[in-house]
Amino acid sequence: MAKPTEHTITADLPRQLGEGGDTDHFKADLTFSYLPGAPPSRPTASDGGDPGFGPELELIKVVPLDGRINLVFSDGELKVMAENWLADEGYGMACQHAERERHGDWE
Repeated sequence: MAKPTEHTITADLPRQLGEGGDTDHFKADLTFSYLPGAPPSRPTASDGGDPGFGPELELIKVVPLDGRINLVFSDGELKVMAENWLADEGYGMACQHAERERHGDWE
């Protein structure tokens, strides 16, 4: 099994301005671990095969590039915003970034 690798990507994290307000974005550097997925394996005579799994991302740290954001949001809130971005809107981008770094594949 592959070992996780560590990567940093700059993300545009969404934030809501006030209760029920508009959504704005701010930039932050997200450091995360990346574990490549595994494809499914075919059933054999000795076992039923394995369904495989997709790449796994885990947030290590978030560093806002606008220092004033720390005055608006707590560290816990920043972590939740970053984790949500990695799990949803930024998942594909972060996986692609990690794969390129792992293989030195920068066009």
